[in-house]
Amino acid sequence: MYYEFVVNTLCNWDCWFCTFPKYKRDVTVTHQQLDSFDWMFDIINKIFQKENDVILLQGGEIGLVNDLSILEHLFKKFNHKVVIDTNGKFLERNYHNIFKDYIKEVYYHVVPDPKYVTKIIKYQSDVPIQYGVVGEPKDLYTFVKDNSEVYFDYVDIETQDNKFSYADHVEEIRSLFSLDNVNHKRINEILDRVNYNLEQVRKLCAKKNSSMVINLPEERLSLCMTKANHFGIKLTKDNLIQILLSNPIKQESEFCNICVRSCFANYNLNKIKYFSKVLLKGL
Repeated sequence: MYYEFVVNTLCNWDCWFCTFPKYKRDVTVTHQQLDSFDWMFDIINKIFQKENDVILLQGGEIGLVNDLSILEHLFKKFNHKVVIDTNGKFLERNYHNIFKDYIKEVYYHVVPDPKYVTKIIKYQSDVPIQYGVVGEPKDLYTFVKDNSEVYFDYVDIETQDNKFSYADHVEEIRSLFSLDNVNHKRINEILDRVNYNLEQVRKLCAKKNSSMVINLPEERLSLCMTKANHFGIKLTKDNLIQILLSNPIKQESEFCNICVRSCFANYNLNKIKYFSKVLLKGL
């Protein structure tokens, strides 16, 4: 399961497909808020399964957090190392080496847009870096080819014409197989989504790992990041436990009636049983 923590809301990019397109103000979690959420960190630490779960810290752009004491304070709240999601600013400011003792790996994702990046920078790092690119199928091939010195662990497709039907882009997607510096398994996963309808996508999501998004500065809790203003409920202990112990597929009306992404916003029943076993021990 992915526990995704939003640390701040400001970003230095404005990607059209981003889950935070409207967030222009800079709101960062405070020391006071972090301490007030000790109950939540206690729950996450207790239910975290090292083999299967990921704690992901992101923004906005987390590299825009200027107060390093905030980041260190947050890192120390977890009993496990975390993964950082960044568009490169976190690496540019050398935060990954400063906080190497707390970081499992960095996910460095870019978009094939010359406004933001044309060549990926390979930073000196004491922690592993996974490179990813997200964009229109027509742009991916050239970008990946032009950055041949980088291996792209992750690629994903965003199309402005239809979020679920990639049928018109199959050949563009397949062209990536001719490149050696991209994860071919991931390309196959993308092709598997061609022409899936909404019901099929949700069924697939339910079989995979789940995700939960916790917006720390705005104190909101959600099961997906589909929309910029979409953080379904207030972050409270009762709400967190209720979601962990329930099947969100049946709770859909509380969040989005129409899912527009192929995400992991559903739990599987085995995970719910595990949560029940752990949480009923006294939390």
